[in-house]
Amino acid sequence: MITLAYLSDWNFTELPERDAAKLTHLQYSFALIADGRASAAHWQNGDKIREIIRRYPNLKVGLALGGWGADGFSQAMENAQTRQALADSFAELVGEYGFSGVDLDWEYPCESMAGIAACPEDRERFPVFVRLLRDKLDSLGKKNNKRYFMTMAVGAAEMFAENLLFAEMIGCLDYVNLMTYDMGLPEGFSGHHTHLRRAFDEKNPVSVEQSVEIYHRYGVPMEKIVIGAAFYGKGAKVTGRGEHNGLYMPQVPDSARSIRHDEINRRVSAGAKIYWDDTAQAPYLYDESDNFFATFDNERSLREKTNYVRQNRLGGIMFWEYNSDKTGTLLNAVYEGMI
Repeated sequence: MITLAYLSDWNFTELPERDAAKLTHLQYSFALIADGRASAAHWQNGDKIREIIRRYPNLKVGLALGGWGADGFSQAMENAQTRQALADSFAELVGEYGFSGVDLDWEYPCESMAGIAACPEDRERFPVFVRLLRDKLDSLGKKNNKRYFMTMAVGAAEMFAENLLFAEMIGCLDYVNLMTYDMGLPEGFSGHHTHLRRAFDEKNPVSVEQSVEIYHRYGVPMEKIVIGAAFYGKGAKVTGRGEHNGLYMPQVPDSARSIRHDEINRRVSAGAKIYWDDTAQAPYLYDESDNFFATFDNERSLREKTNYVRQNRLGGIMFWEYNSDKTGTLLNAVYEGMI
């Protein structure tokens, strides 16, 4: 079972040896698609990721392509020539920097919700590209005497799974990383965003457990499923405490935002309280001083997630994003839960 961290170029910090030893995989995020080719021209820390690769030979460092709002996938899938150009350039980038594998983070095939190009044909074209890229990595591996891993990041809900033909590409993938975060209630209400089990409120669309069931049903073996944890929180002002200490309350318009754990810790020190939802197996915070609600992972919820991974013999656990918790507390919780 793997423990995988995403590390963003724009929020880069050094990776100390004590943390590298707690990970099996690191995904550098992100390469983008520019003029049909994989590009690292926007990176600010390319030399530093080379150093991480050199310094930690036992850590499998991969390169993630895409991310939220990253356009170019649908256009690159259009025909054999465009698919070849993207596969060739991506493999070249992997070889140039010395990465150990790749992550395909198209958010999402057939969906234009992030303002990217999309079409129904994405569904049939994407597996063709995945097989082509697998062949390119295998050819590169023969030259370098190594095997390159391949993962895919996918949205948690069934609407994303149904646009992915796993029967045609699962053999190419080592793991499928479920982005089981940002799973909150419909816009305008407070709710859990990375909860293990289904919350009691029926409006909550999906949980980690449900997402695993969905992707297994769509053809992903349990041993290839990697669940996601959040090293960041989601917060918003709400209209009051309500029955559940700010949970499932209307949000104040335009107040929702991502938050770091240092803000959660600061609010607790100032008197805010953390509550535990035993149904969802998830924590949340309510700060009565300004009616602020926050949803996040903590040591307890990560312990429940790693227990779930081991009990169900899943592929492992991953998290977004390494630099979002400067204390190391969350990484320690993941590591201790996986050993």
